[in-house]
Amino acid sequence: MTLKPLAGFKSLTTHHCVTGSMRHVYVYNDHDISEEMLLGIGSGVGMIYWHMKGAPPLLGGRANFERPGEEGLEKTTGRRTGVMVESYTTSSARKAERTLLEMLDAGQPVMIQCDMGFLPYF
Repeated sequence: MTLKPLAGFKSLTTHHCVTGSMRHVYVYNDHDISEEMLLGIGSGVGMIYWHMKGAPPLLGGRANFERPGEEGLEKTTGRRTGVMVESYTTSSARKAERTLLEMLDAGQPVMIQCDMGFLPYF
């Protein structure tokens, strides 16, 4: 299968991996909503300062992760904007790739959550 550009997909300047990806999907589906508004609607604003012995301080700025009892930023935003957010998980890289390519081939942009530590450019 050869990847083709999604007709009408716009590359936008964004500031955060999750809210930026969400903005791309919303804009593609004719819902021009700002990244800042998506973060606020999804209750994603948070702050952490963590200083561990022997390491530089870590300053983080996102809250509302999906975990038991919490739906997370993406699903909270979807629910509050009337957008259906579906998540799929598989331990099979082959199945994940096949499903991703099928969705893109059908003309639907996709958000992927992965362990960024394994990305060669991170």
